[in-house]
Amino acid sequence: MTSLFPDPRPDDRTITVMRLLARVGDRSSLPLLAAYRDHPALGSTAADTIRRLNNRTNEEH
Repeated sequence: MTSLFPDPRPDDRTITVMRLLARVGDRSSLPLLAAYRDHPALGSTAADTIRRLNNRTNEEH
């Protein structure tokens, strides 16, 4: 999926995908995001996306 985004740097593409997951992802996305929590460049985006997903999915139930 990251090949669909023209961002020149790989981290930019990954950040874009994470932000999209915050809007359309579900609980099955959480383990994928957890792998990025300790990444120096992507950790804060991963943590924010996890929070947003948790908030959104908790509101849906």
